[in-house]
Order: sequence, then C-alpha cells, then structure tokens
Amino acid sequence: MNTRVRIMTCLALALAITFTLGTSTAITATACDPTFVIQQANVFTVLPTGTDDTVNLQCAFDAAVAAGPGANVRLIAGAYHTAQIVVYGFFGHFSGAGANETTIYNLPHLYVVADFLNPPSAENPWPELFYFFDGDFSISSLAIRIIGEEPVQEWSISGMTLNELAAAILISGTEAYAEIDHVLIEGEIKPASLLGYNLLNGIMYEGWAEWLGNPPISGSYRLTDSTFLTVGWASPIINLANASVVISRNNYKNTFIATDGGDFVNSTIEYSHNDIDGGLLGLEFWNGDPSTDTDSTFLVKNNRFRTDFAGIALEQTLGEGNDCLILGNNVQQVGEFGVYLGEGIHHCTVVGGSNKTNVLDLGTDNILVGVNNMGTGVGHTIGSILRVR
Repeated sequence: MNTRVRIMTCLALALAITFTLGTSTAITATACDPTFVIQQANVFTVLPTGTDDTVNLQCAFDAAVAAGPGANVRLIAGAYHTAQIVVYGFFGHFSGAGANETTIYNLPHLYVVADFLNPPSAENPWPELFYFFDGDFSISSLAIRIIGEEPVQEWSISGMTLNELAAAILISGTEAYAEIDHVLIEGEIKPASLLGYNLLNGIMYEGWAEWLGNPPISGSYRLTDSTFLTVGWASPIINLANASVVISRNNYKNTFIATDGGDFVNSTIEYSHNDIDGGLLGLEFWNGDPSTDTDSTFLVKNNRFRTDFAGIALEQTLGEGNDCLILGNNVQQVGEFGVYLGEGIHHCTVVGGSNKTNVLDLGTDNILVGVNNMGTGVGHTIGSILRVR
C-alpha cells in the first residue's frame, strides 16, 4: 500500500448496507417505502424523505440490478441524506436533475468498522459513501456534498486514526465500465486533519482487493465535465490493466492533488482540458506494485494548472512499450515545477510552446520542445523532497 496513506478499498461480496442515525449501532437495510421509490418500467425514481434516504436508495439500486441492463435510478431535484450504499454489478444509469438541483449529503457521524482484511458488510462497514463494483453504468447530473467535522466515526489505517470520509464514490472490482459527467463532489475544511479536508478522496477508479490477491481493474472509465471542491485526492486512478481512461474538461479547486495514481499495464490514459486551481499538485503518477508501467499510453494535453508546487509530476518508472506525450499545457502559474520528469521517465515528449513552460527532466532520452529546461540528470524525486512516502 502507498505509504502516503492513500485510502484504498475493495470488492464487496455482499449487498448488505449499514447505516446509523449518529449512534454506534449498525442497522441493515432490508426494505424501502413504495411512497418514495416509484417504478415505471425499468426506471426507479427515488423521492427525498427529508430525513434518512438510505433504505430507499439501496432498495432502488437493488431493484435496478435485478431488472438488468438499461435500468435507471433517478433522483429528482432536492436534498437526499444517506449512509453507505453498496452496488454490485449495476448495468444502468444513476442520475439526478442537475448538479445544482440534486444534492446528496452524508448522514452525520457514520458508523464504521473498517476491517480492510475482509470485505464490507453489515458487521464491517467501511468509510466510503457509494461503492460501485464491476458493471457497466453511468453517473450524471448530481452533487455529493460531505458535511461535518467528523462525517464518520473513528477508524484506523497504517497506524493512523481518522474521522474523515475515505471517498465519496469508489468504482472498483475486476472489470468496470463507468462514465461520469456533470457531477459535483465537495468536502469541507477540516483543520488539523490529514489533508485539511473532511473528504480524503473524491471519485476513485481502482483495482484493489487484498483477500483476492489485489487484482487490477480493467474496462473503461470516462470522467468529464465535473467539479471537485475542497477534497484531498480528487480523482485518483490506481492499479489498471487493459483499461481505457479519459479524464477531461473537469474543474478542480482547492484540492490537495487533483489526479494521481499508479500501476498501469496495457492501458491508455488521456488527461485533457482540465482546469486545476490551487493545491499542491495537479497530475501525479507514482510507482506502486508492480513498480513499472508497461505497454501503456499517456497523453496529457491542454490542461491549465495553477498549483503551489508542480503542475505535472511523472514519478513512476516506465518499463517497456509505453508512449508518453505532454502537449500544450498551461503551467505558467505553477509555483515550482511546471512539468517534473522523474528518473524513471524515458522517451517521453514534452511540447510547450512557451519559455514559461518550466520542465525539470531527471530522466533519460526525453524530448523537450519549446520549454524552459530546468536541468537534466538523476536527482531527488518529488516524493523524497516532500517526505510523503
């Protein structure tokens, strides 16, 4: 596990869901009120109750999964309040009435056990709000706002005790096809916490299940036209094999790191036309396990970065068969390094078009065009400079 304490989670083997009304006792959701879950063909419309919508949301997703491909879980304009929702094998669409119209809030002080050696269950609830595992689905036109100084009860990982929510949405499993657009994810400032926010991760696409041998995730992932506010790691991608990823036209404001990740095998990653305003880093890729990325394509183009330390930081080790192009990014308002190429980066092309495109190249055989070359040769990694690994 990345010792920066990346909060990873994994595949749920059951559809059990737990929630709490601020107490320490988990309750298993078993039914929903037909007054608030209305079915028309394969569309399941959930109406807000004004109090706790967990049971109705879980019921709608369970019914949509049972209905098969093409089902739609639809929310109307209004405010919803929920605890953890677990969805396995969803082939459909989850939508609201718009990110400015439909808002999902966490219930306060959610019950968490967080035994990460075992899958989540009623007896072992984990600190993520929505779990989507495997399937082929889309999420659109809604907002998730995480509220409260301590949105979840105390839980521990890597020897640290936390009260932050680990993620708003987790997409995991072994094969998932997910499209997310026009979604807002927002946390709150949490002074003296791990990252300064009550939400550690925004939307995660990752393969990680320790009891299954940590299999990578394959499939496709598109994250577009969405907004991330006041969150730690906003849109990480981790442990991919035979996957296609497009992260494009998103807005990030006041995030610790907008997008980061590692462990890429035979995958294509496009990061384009995103606007990152504030925080430490814009895009960061790092080494995990395996320690090299192979047979993958990296395209980073036309993004705008206004970050304190680095705009683009490639710290991973590129193995065999990779293509790497960094093109036309605006890094003129980055504090230290516009583009950072670590010692494991080779045969990567950086095209800037401005002498204000500062590039620190510590790798080998990289091609720099239209940039300000800040130097070459093997040196310290960003991770060692920040002492975060």
